Amino acid sequence: MKKMRESASSFVKINKNVFLLLIVFLLVPKIIASEKSNCLLPVQEFHRDDKSYNNFTIDMNKYIQGITEKEFKLKLIKNGFVVLLNAIPSPDIDNMRSLLDQTYEKAQNDHSLNDDERRNISNSHITENVFRKYNPGNSLFNVFNNKLKNLGNYFFSCDFRFNEGTHTRRVKPLQLSDLKYFQFPMGIHIDAMYHNPREFVLNFWTPLDDCGKDKPTLRTFVSNVDDTFALMQFDIRTLTFNALTYKQVEEGTASFLQELPSYYFVVNKGDIVVISNWTFHSGYANENMQYPRWSMELRISGNKFWYTK
Repeated sequence: MKKMRESASSFVKINKNVFLLLIVFLLVPKIIASEKSNCLLPVQEFHRDDKSYNNFTIDMNKYIQGITEKEFKLKLIKNGFVVLLNAIPSPDIDNMRSLLDQTYEKAQNDHSLNDDERRNISNSHITENVFRKYNPGNSLFNVFNNKLKNLGNYFFSCDFRFNEGTHTRRVKPLQLSDLKYFQFPMGIHIDAMYHNPREFVLNFWTPLDDCGKDKPTLRTFVSNVDDTFALMQFDIRTLTFNALTYKQVEEGTASFLQELPSYYFVVNKGDIVVISNWTFHSGYANENMQYPRWSMELRISGNKFWYTK
């Protein structure tokens, strides 16, 4: 009987390893293929210090209440994104990074997490609920200062709310495939494809590292909401997308992606790239990026559903 148990145990271990190898065999080629497909699309470097991109940026060190909010809304609606330079002081970023470092460590060894929470952790995500569990009295929105709150309230023309889609993300370049609790850069998509498309949401993409040079970064395409509706063939009555277009966007093969200006961002910790759930975007890494990146996706929405028309 003992030998049978040992034999069964060995069988389970062997098959578990085979299963894991099978997952790697099936998924890694798709990830690499998706990344290669994305890399074939034209993309330009968007450096935070390049003044030729001033039409897309706002320096929050020069914030003027009542004026900056208007500039923010106009640029975001027109282009699909806006870069907030110097949005969060470095000490606030460093404090959040320290809390998250401790949170990842605790969560990885916490057997009380449910399946969804454990799946999120393995995919590099710390949600707001999990973060609060390990850091009582704190929130991922600790870094969301009054200037940022003013931008949110003005954009939605009402008090905004913190959206449940908020989470952290840790991204690795392809050559660090063995790094656990990090994920590869995501393929091209709009968030409305995966979340409730009826609700308009802003995502304050907040890197906790300087990124875009030696660490993976964010990539966006220039497209306003109305144009994205048309390109995705979105039916506002049924809240559905054209199935073929949906598939082609995920694969990076939609022909219109070739025509849209596209940028990957070289930004500092404390900068923020704000996009909407209708902004085409993806993760981005090239051969020069050798180190992993930490970031947060701080999502807010209005207390009412909102579209630009």
